[in-house]
Amino acid sequence: MTNQFKVLFLLFKYKTNKQGKAPIYCRIIKNKKRTQFSTGFYVLPSEWDRNSQCVINSPLSIPINQYLTAIKAKGIEISLSSKMNEDSISLAGKSYSPATLQKFESIFKQVQQFIKYQYKQNDILLDNLKLKFILDFEYYLLTVKDLKQVTINKNTQRVKKIVKYAIAHALMEKDPFQLHKSKTVNLEVVFLDNEELERLEQYPFEKEIHLLVRDIFVFCCYTGLAFRKNVYIDENNIE
Repeated sequence: MTNQFKVLFLLFKYKTNKQGKAPIYCRIIKNKKRTQFSTGFYVLPSEWDRNSQCVINSPLSIPINQYLTAIKAKGIEISLSSKMNEDSISLAGKSYSPATLQKFESIFKQVQQFIKYQYKQNDILLDNLKLKFILDFEYYLLTVKDLKQVTINKNTQRVKKIVKYAIAHALMEKDPFQLHKSKTVNLEVVFLDNEELERLEQYPFEKEIHLLVRDIFVFCCYTGLAFRKNVYIDENNIE
């Protein structure tokens, strides 16, 4: 599926007011579908450069052009977010597992909640994504969300992956993660010795579900595969 996206600015001369000024409109084209709206700014036709789509020779050139740039940046961010979501969904089960997709959806919601909590607004521009944003986000996950440092590190890594995507598509110039370093987590590894493992193998569990979990755990011990204690097993669907 193509994801063609354009943001254009046009001067609607046919809507010129009594002062001889025409409104500047923003036109968004996405996958050949067009929508447009007024920016609220009026300028003289002589103050509008059609090729660069910006205001010239006007005392308000700088603030108006900055506003137009912000509109375009926001449009690109929305398009990027939609495209990443579409790409991830289409690659689910291929390059991305459904579980990976759920993790990115989860971090997306967490970042949204953090922006509302920290900045009292619904979104911010990519240009405002600095090192302080990352540090504040980690502190938010630690204090407000009460997450463990291991989980915080993983969530930050997913944000970093999205930032790299934005940089690769020329939507960001500087990497806010350049000076960032995840906090080291020292985990105490608890393991069974040979005698304990043998006792576990011989223990007469009554329920079949317990026998299955035991066998999976023992298999992981001998093969070195990671055992995930949060894996769900349907007790009513064991053959």
